[in-house]
Amino acid sequence: QQQQQQQQQQQQPSLQTVVGKAKLAARSLFVILHAQSCRNNSTCPIIGCASTKKVLLHLRHCPPNSPCPHPGCSQTRKLLHHYRSCHSLRARASKHKPHQCL
Repeated sequence: QQQQQQQQQQQQPSLQTVVGKAKLAARSLFVILHAQSCRNNSTCPIIGCASTKKVLLHLRHCPPNSPCPHPGCSQTRKLLHHYRSCHSLRARASKHKPHQCL
């Protein structure tokens, strides 16, 4: 039983890894959501806004569910999909059945 627990612990990412990924996803999502409504073309102080706008423009014409070599395309699509589905789940959550997502 101890050996099985050790194997499970080795397969699971560390808390530090999970927190790091969550912070990166949150930062990326912030820039994506900002870029969707930002009207400053070259003067925006948010780092990554201009390049994210280009990715969002690309996403409008990129067919979903197809492999895409465009930098940031698949990651942005996945993150937006996850955000939208979690947003919907949070809206339906209750005090007795909360939605928690990392």
